[in-house]
Amino acid sequence: MMKYRVLLIVVLFPCLLFAATESLQTSGQTVVGEDAPWLSGWTLVDEVFNTQKVFNDESINRVALVFWASWCAPCKKGIKELNKHSAEFNEHGIKVVLINSAESEEAVREYCGENGPLFTVVLDPYSKNRETYMPSPLPKTVLIGRDGKVEAIFGKEDTDYVQRIINGK
Repeated sequence: MMKYRVLLIVVLFPCLLFAATESLQTSGQTVVGEDAPWLSGWTLVDEVFNTQKVFNDESINRVALVFWASWCAPCKKGIKELNKHSAEFNEHGIKVVLINSAESEEAVREYCGENGPLFTVVLDPYSKNRETYMPSPLPKTVLIGRDGKVEAIFGKEDTDYVQRIINGK
């Protein structure tokens, strides 16, 4: 009986490990230096946003996709910091896009009405865009360069957050 357990472990474990690794590779984990996955969604002003169309504007050099939720305290702090530097982002050709995750349009409108983000807000009520980019916890910021490649990924909005977006690092 012990031989069968050992055999099962020896045979089954590598199979499970391969399956887990395979799902991580195909789950949409975004990787710095690779092409950014396509993202689209409705904005709060009833327009369609997508990552490919945004670079039609020649003045945009980089897009910062900020994945957030109104219940996330670090997200709210980060949005306030981003708002303070909106003119600076414009000067550097950076389009900041706030991708709300798993909240209703009403909840997002209520939060935005009180706190007034100065950027495009994209609704992602089922977290499909977030799962494509980063299935990990909020907040997350993904920088995409004009070439469509992921330049940087930030998981924490530290004191140098704004400068890292501007520098692309």
